[in-house]
Amino acid sequence: MDFKAFQEGAEKTDMHPSSDPKELMIPILGLLGEAGSLATVYKKYLRDGIPWDSNRDFIQQELGDLLWYIATIASHCDLDLDEIAQLNLDRIENRYGDNKQLWDDNRITVPLDHCFPDTERFPRKMEFYFEEDYREDREKIVKITLVSAEPNLFPPGATEAESGKK
Repeated sequence: MDFKAFQEGAEKTDMHPSSDPKELMIPILGLLGEAGSLATVYKKYLRDGIPWDSNRDFIQQELGDLLWYIATIASHCDLDLDEIAQLNLDRIENRYGDNKQLWDDNRITVPLDHCFPDTERFPRKMEFYFEEDYREDREKIVKITLVSAEPNLFPPGATEAESGKK
């Protein structure tokens, strides 16, 4: 089944089809409820050691319900689920590229910003200075000052005003 056929099927079973934003409340709350049910199963797996595989049928049902709510919300907003899915894959592909290059035994081996221009990457090593202070109303605050960054891609010679320091 493709997304278009699924979305059309979901539209037929939507009890409140409308483009009125007020009608989005039910599918949005339904989406959150189904996500919560899925999270509860995972919590029980982590907390109680309930085998993840023993919930396979329930997980499949919850994922189907999530898809139904997503398709319904898309229809209410006059959006095409096929287009949403393709745009999302394109965006993720552009952001991360081939993720097989990023992962090795479930550990990131290449920084996630490796395909970004140097000016949009985080420095690989940073040192900060933290200082407690108080506002005029005696509320405690913490000042954070960047001491160094390697590589340092920040403009050299920034003034205190430019860097946000007073």
